[in-house]
Amino acid sequence: MIDEVSFVGKRMLQLVDCILKKVSFVDKDKPFANKSIIMMGDIWQLGPVGDFELYTKPLIDSPQHLAAFNLYHSFENVFALKNSYRQGGNDESSAKHRQLLERLKRGTVYTFFQRILKSVLKSTYAPDEIIVIENGDEILQIAVGASVILQKNLNIEWGLVNSARGTIKKVHYKEDVAYCIVVDFPNYTGNMQEMETFGGVPIFKTFTNTYCRDTNRFIWVNKFPIG
Repeated sequence: MIDEVSFVGKRMLQLVDCILKKVSFVDKDKPFANKSIIMMGDIWQLGPVGDFELYTKPLIDSPQHLAAFNLYHSFENVFALKNSYRQGGNDESSAKHRQLLERLKRGTVYTFFQRILKSVLKSTYAPDEIIVIENGDEILQIAVGASVILQKNLNIEWGLVNSARGTIKKVHYKEDVAYCIVVDFPNYTGNMQEMETFGGVPIFKTFTNTYCRDTNRFIWVNKFPIG
C-alpha cells in the first residue's frame, strides 16, 4: 500500500520495484516481483521533491526513468473516487467551493472564479514590510542565535529528522569558510558526550542530488542541510 501517490517519483517507484525483487525468491522478472501494489492519492496534488512525476515522459538518456515509466503503466486497474467528503455539502456555496478547488487543481480558473477569489483576498503586507522584503538580501548569512530547520534525515533514532528545529550556537571556520555549524536541537537524544564537546550538535556539509531544470540534469550540491 502506497498512500499520497503524488509524492512518489520515478526513482522511488523503481526503488520499490528493486527492493521487492531483491527480497523475493520467485517472479523476479515481473514488475514488483508480482506482488500486489495499491497506490492511493490524488495525482494532481503536490509532486515529488527532487524527482519526476510518474506520469511524465522519461528522459531519453535515462534507463532508470524508462523503467519507472513502464512500471507506472503496468498498473491495470484504476478506480476514481468521485464523492468529496472533506468539502461536503449540498448547498450552492459548497458546490461552488468544490468546483473552484477542482479548477485550481487543474489550472483552469476562469473569470467567474477569479472574481470569487479576489472578493475574499485580504492584503497582509503593510507598505513598510513590502519595502523590506523587496530590498532584502538575496543570500541570508548564518549567525549565532539564528533559528534553523533541518532539511534532511541525518539520524532518525536521535531526533535529527527533516523539519527538526534548532538554534545555531557556534560556527567553525577554516580559512574563512564555514565547515561546521553547531546547532542546539531541543529534541536531540543522541551522543551527549559529543554534544558537550561541541556545545551542541555538529552539522557538516552533505551532498544532495538535485534536479536542475535549466539543464534537465541532476547535479550534486555540497551544502549544510539546514535552512
